[in-house]
Amino acid sequence: MPIGRIKEMLPERGFGFVKDETSGNLIRFNTEEIPVGITQDTIVKFTIVDLDPGSIAINFSAFDSPSDDSDHQSQTDF
Repeated sequence: MPIGRIKEMLPERGFGFVKDETSGNLIRFNTEEIPVGITQDTIVKFTIVDLDPGSIAINFSAFDSPSDDSDHQSQTDF
Protein backbone atom coordinates (compact mmCIF):
# COMPACT_ATOMS: atom_id res chain seq x y z
CA MET A 1 0.00 0.00 0.00
CA PRO A 2 1.56 3.34 -1.03
CA ILE A 3 2.43 6.00 1.55
CA GLY A 4 2.19 9.71 0.88
CA ARG A 5 1.35 13.12 2.25
CA ILE A 6 -1.87 15.03 1.67
CA LYS A 7 -0.56 18.05 -0.26
CA GLU A 8 -3.78 19.92 -1.00
CA MET A 9 -7.44 19.58 -0.09
CA LEU A 10 -10.10 21.57 -1.91
CA PRO A 11 -13.38 20.42 -0.33
CA GLU A 12 -15.32 23.23 -1.98
CA ARG A 13 -14.28 21.74 -5.34
CA GLY A 14 -14.58 18.11 -4.19
CA PHE A 15 -10.99 16.98 -4.73
CA GLY A 16 -7.43 17.15 -3.50
CA PHE A 17 -3.96 15.73 -4.12
CA VAL A 18 -1.74 13.27 -2.29
CA LYS A 19 1.99 13.03 -3.08
CA ASP A 20 3.19 9.44 -3.39
CA GLU A 21 6.49 9.17 -1.45
CA THR A 22 7.84 6.45 -3.74
CA SER A 23 7.19 7.96 -7.17
CA GLY A 24 6.85 11.63 -6.21
CA ASN A 25 3.67 11.82 -8.30
CA LEU A 26 0.68 13.90 -7.25
CA ILE A 27 -2.43 11.73 -7.33
CA ARG A 28 -5.92 13.19 -7.29
CA PHE A 29 -8.58 12.05 -4.82
CA ASN A 30 -12.20 12.85 -4.06
CA THR A 31 -12.48 14.64 -0.73
CA GLU A 32 -15.37 12.33 0.20
CA GLU A 33 -12.77 9.52 0.38
CA ILE A 34 -10.91 11.17 3.29
CA PRO A 35 -11.75 9.89 6.80
CA VAL A 36 -12.57 12.39 9.53
CA GLY A 37 -9.41 13.71 11.18
CA ILE A 38 -7.11 13.48 8.17
CA THR A 39 -6.06 16.96 7.06
CA GLN A 40 -3.57 18.62 4.76
CA ASP A 41 0.05 17.49 5.46
CA THR A 42 -1.09 14.26 7.15
CA ILE A 43 0.94 11.20 6.14
CA VAL A 44 -1.41 8.51 4.86
CA LYS A 45 -1.60 5.03 3.37
CA PHE A 46 -3.82 4.71 0.32
CA THR A 47 -4.66 2.64 -2.75
CA ILE A 48 -4.04 3.80 -6.32
CA VAL A 49 -6.62 2.96 -8.99
CA ASP A 50 -5.50 3.38 -12.60
CA LEU A 51 -8.15 5.03 -14.75
CA ASP A 52 -8.21 6.16 -18.34
CA PRO A 53 -6.81 8.81 -18.25
CA GLY A 54 -4.73 9.05 -15.08
CA SER A 55 -5.02 7.59 -11.60
CA ILE A 56 -7.04 8.29 -8.47
CA ALA A 57 -6.28 7.58 -4.80
CA ILE A 58 -8.82 5.79 -2.58
CA ASN A 59 -9.01 3.90 0.77
CA PHE A 60 -7.10 6.38 2.92
CA SER A 61 -5.90 5.72 6.45
CA ALA A 62 -3.48 7.61 8.66
CA PHE A 63 0.07 6.25 8.58
CA ASP A 64 1.86 5.76 11.88
CA SER A 65 5.48 4.74 11.41
CA PRO A 66 6.40 2.19 14.09
CA SER A 67 10.08 3.06 13.72
CA ASP A 68 9.73 6.82 14.12
CA ASP A 69 6.56 7.82 15.98
CA SER A 70 7.97 11.18 17.05
CA ASP A 71 8.01 12.68 13.52
CA HIS A 72 4.46 11.67 12.65
CA GLN A 73 2.73 11.63 16.04
CA SER A 74 1.24 15.12 15.84
CA GLN A 75 0.04 14.51 12.29
CA THR A 76 -1.73 11.20 12.93
CA ASP A 77 -3.29 11.64 16.38
CA PHE A 78 -7.00 12.36 16.23
